[in-house]
Amino acid sequence: VTASRPESSIEAAFELAFSRKPDAMEMLSATRHLREQTQAFADANVPREQAAGKALASLCQILLSTNEFLYRN
Repeated sequence: VTASRPESSIEAAFELAFSRKPDAMEMLSATRHLREQTQAFADANVPREQAAGKALASLCQILLSTNEFLYRN
């Protein structure tokens, strides 16, 4: 995850989880999640690069918990 371009990481996560790109609202929500979680980890004295990775791991955990992932048709 790069702070300047998280969209590529979000697109990759959606492709791996759902075999599709995120729609506009999903991209907005995921970008916000990464920004807020990265800041929360940084505020907890996690180095910035590790904070971004932990935020992405958090997003992936969310994606893998969705009905879309769990109940594929």
